[in-house]
Amino acid sequence: MKYIILFLPLITTLGLRAEEDQWKKDMISFRSNLLELAPYAFSKKEFGEKKNKEKISKHLKQMVKTGHKLPPDIKKRLTDEDPSISYISVNLRKDLEAANESFLEGKYTYSQSVLKSAINRCSQCHSQNYQKTQIMSGIAPEKLSLLTPAEQAELLIALRNFNKAKELLETQLKKVEFSEERQYEIENLVQKYVVVGLRTNVAPKELEANLKAVLKKKNLPKFINKKVSSYIGSLDGLGDIKKGSGLDKARELISRADKKKDYTYDVSGMVESLEASQLLHQYLKDQSISKKEKAESYYFLGRAYQSINEPSYWDMHESYFSRCVQTLPKTQLARSCFKRYRDSVEFRHSGSAGTFIPLRIKFKLSELKQLSGM
Repeated sequence: MKYIILFLPLITTLGLRAEEDQWKKDMISFRSNLLELAPYAFSKKEFGEKKNKEKISKHLKQMVKTGHKLPPDIKKRLTDEDPSISYISVNLRKDLEAANESFLEGKYTYSQSVLKSAINRCSQCHSQNYQKTQIMSGIAPEKLSLLTPAEQAELLIALRNFNKAKELLETQLKKVEFSEERQYEIENLVQKYVVVGLRTNVAPKELEANLKAVLKKKNLPKFINKKVSSYIGSLDGLGDIKKGSGLDKARELISRADKKKDYTYDVSGMVESLEASQLLHQYLKDQSISKKEKAESYYFLGRAYQSINEPSYWDMHESYFSRCVQTLPKTQLARSCFKRYRDSVEFRHSGSAGTFIPLRIKFKLSELKQLSGM
């Protein structure tokens, strides 16, 4: 019995190490399959072609098999720092499974839509705390050429190649010619550039200079001019933030963002919201902060992501409002977080035919409502 007790910690350690090694191998396999599949994921024509069916199906199955199932010890450590990591991991697997099942059933449009959502999950995770030491994955230029610049940037971020994404967007902004047909594409290009620039810690002055060059373009629509000018004004004001903790600075930035917005999902306060989210992700790494400070951080992160309103982060705010309620239940803050969570869920599941909320989300709403003390 004595020897069994002595060997138990060793067996556990070896088991965890083997599990972590397998996870690393799975991540390499996942990245390899994503590189092969990505060009088809963004091309409506290629995704539905019969000649590509076997190849797409093969890589989809492999991605489902290796879909980021975090080892318990790594999952706990990452979740302690930021609860969205677990949320992203779970939803990534769900998206991949749904994409694979619908592809096998011949529902190509839906499968492609959910696959794009899965790629966005990668972007959600990889862009939260940019580090220059992150691993970057290459992709052949001929494969990238199948995608629009915004789609290329999305893919490069999912592959952790942030600098390449930034360079690509800068190049596109310099050479792009505006036309009525392309105005919304250009608007998205500008927004993506600001997101990537701030996420990769580009100096605000450098971002300002490139955005000012956009304002000099001929035939620039008024609504894009207004948006770009707003971004420039926001970037110029980032240096005025008062000293204090990451939470204090984030609170001030979110307040500024709200003053610029005309409605909940208005992106006018995007710069302030992005900067606030960077500060809060870093702040949450401090294990000494109180439950109240954690809950407040989740609350402001929820508000930040709601203001960014960028496809890569479309549902991130709900995960933070939910965790806010769970962290500090039966408080006024929990009730505020629940209200925002409920309103967002109802908004996302409403349409011309009415509001239809899936049963599992109704259960979640009921659980959070009780926890909040509403």
